[in-house]
Amino acid sequence: MFTEINQRAGLMDDETALQRLEGMSDLHALGRIGSTEEIAEAMAYLICAEWVTGAMIDIDGGLGLGITADPAINQWKETSEHE
Repeated sequence: MFTEINQRAGLMDDETALQRLEGMSDLHALGRIGSTEEIAEAMAYLICAEWVTGAMIDIDGGLGLGITADPAINQWKETSEHE
């Protein structure tokens, strides 16, 4: 997630941040970048869920699974694993 803090620190400008986000869409299993609302919904659930304790939940659109929406990347991964 890119925030105003990244920009104030001089890490990237708006255009660079947008290009980077667009390039990351295909890396997610869902094929898109999540919204701040989706992350907030997951956080709100965890705050209210009394029976959820000590759990780590990845809110990353499937990025942590290593599965992407880009068929070329998936094919490369499959080929590389068998070599």
